[in-house]
Amino acid sequence: MNWQEYLAIGFFTAAAIYVAWRAWRALFSAAKTGCGSGCGSCSSAQTQLKSGDLLKIEMPTSESRRS
Repeated sequence: MNWQEYLAIGFFTAAAIYVAWRAWRALFSAAKTGCGSGCGSCSSAQTQLKSGDLLKIEMPTSESRRS
């Protein structure tokens, strides 16, 4: 084998290790709250809705559209 084949095998191996690492993190890492960057500032500002919570939506009235 020449140096180009060794180089190609090296790149392929590195890519396969990277994909396996990303899959491992996606499947087995702890769930993070917030935006996913892990800084911790997002989750403190937002409140999490539970499955039983209702969302109240107020529709604009015809009087508020005129002003």
